[in-house]
Amino acid sequence: MFFADQLSLFDPPTESPALDPSASLKTAVATWIDHLRRKDTSKHTLQAFTLDVKLLVEYVEPNLTLNQITTARLNQFLNWMRTERGVPCSDKTYGRRVTSVKAFFRWVTPVAGLRLDPAEAVLQLSVRSPLPEMLTDDDVEKCLNAGEIIRRSEKPDIRPLLIFKLLLETAMKKVEVANLKLEHIHQEDGILEVRYPKKKDWPKERKLKISREWLELFSEYRAEYAPKEAVFKWSTRNLEFLLGDTGRAAGLEKNVSFDMMRWTSAVRDYKTKVDPDAIRRKMGLSTIQWRETFDRIKKLTERY
Repeated sequence: MFFADQLSLFDPPTESPALDPSASLKTAVATWIDHLRRKDTSKHTLQAFTLDVKLLVEYVEPNLTLNQITTARLNQFLNWMRTERGVPCSDKTYGRRVTSVKAFFRWVTPVAGLRLDPAEAVLQLSVRSPLPEMLTDDDVEKCLNAGEIIRRSEKPDIRPLLIFKLLLETAMKKVEVANLKLEHIHQEDGILEVRYPKKKDWPKERKLKISREWLELFSEYRAEYAPKEAVFKWSTRNLEFLLGDTGRAAGLEKNVSFDMMRWTSAVRDYKTKVDPDAIRRKMGLSTIQWRETFDRIKKLTERY
């Protein structure tokens, strides 16, 4: 889910608002939205929460109080939204809205002193997207060989191989590679830091081991391109294209992407018996996010 790494947003505020079991749902929702704004919630997450939970407010009676809301009433709302509202509601949208309702009641139950969380027993529709594509071991070898050929061609370019090997070793996201600074790479220690500029993303920061082989490539890259602050001065679109050069040169039908490399790196680790929690930390995932991710890694391992 898009907000799976923001569970702290659901915690009761330090200064509890004036809510009790007799407060109206409308008032409680407005208080929660204000709480999210003060927690510096991302614009996307705030907009989704607001739209989803206000739909519940519009469905129920105007002055319905928190202690009048039951699991049965919430299920009636969800059934109406899915089959009776007359507006298309995909499985993905439905699943997100169930999660939004659960998030709100998880927050408001202790704040308002409710005896029970009425949304706890609401069933979450399991929406599974197709398994992502990844590279086989044979694909990886072909890409590495292709990267070496590009590196030593008539018009040599070390960047495709450098980026490919970086992702293979670290499973970094595209935004993390784009944010990578020279000061984040500690060549003597063989450590690379993944850093985020915004405070809300700091829980995803981490330190990763990087091979001497990659660091030697990096030294060669620095000597040629002389980066000043950012390791890669190109746009994320150009970085995607450079990465894709390895697959195209290798003759793969697959489009080698950052997302594909992230899954490939994780599955390769799992196949070589790396501790699952170490893979989770390497990917910068919360324990909540890891549940579904690990399930997909195991399925990809069986497939590839």
